[in-house]
Amino acid sequence: FTSSTSTRAAVCSTTTNPIDAELIFEWFRQTALRGDLDDARHLVEHLTDPPRIEALLDRLSPGAILPAGAASNAAELAYLVGNVMAAVDRDDQAMDVYRYALTLQPGHGWSSNNLGYMLLERGGDLAEVERLLLDAWKSLPHDANVTDSLAWLRYKQGILNDVVDETGRVIT
Repeated sequence: FTSSTSTRAAVCSTTTNPIDAELIFEWFRQTALRGDLDDARHLVEHLTDPPRIEALLDRLSPGAILPAGAASNAAELAYLVGNVMAAVDRDDQAMDVYRYALTLQPGHGWSSNNLGYMLLERGGDLAEVERLLLDAWKSLPHDANVTDSLAWLRYKQGILNDVVDETGRVIT
């Protein structure tokens, strides 16, 4: 986004200055509200150290638990950008950012779920949707939102009965 140059420069300069949680939040907010995939990549690539990410997560969701590992942190940050984009009806940009999150951490549960559901709602390729939603279900098997997404796919596929294993547990 064209007005981001000063925000980007200010936030990047915080590498040597005390962390300014409000400035980091504003960078995130502007990226999600006005940016595109390139802006999201820039945010994720430059906001890499845990204290800066923790400052942002604390602002977005106080008490949030940071996922382990640099790839997980980056994927989680990209996922959060995609969520805000989707919340403000920037679905094309959100889908691009969810795909980016999945390049950072293949199988990221929430990115897989949200992208799969968005594609399903838009009449996307059912094979891709199924792959994404099964990845989400493998990562988040007890989450009702993921189960609902997978059930909606099955309904659209005309599959109205679950496939179960010998113990009666639903397997797909």
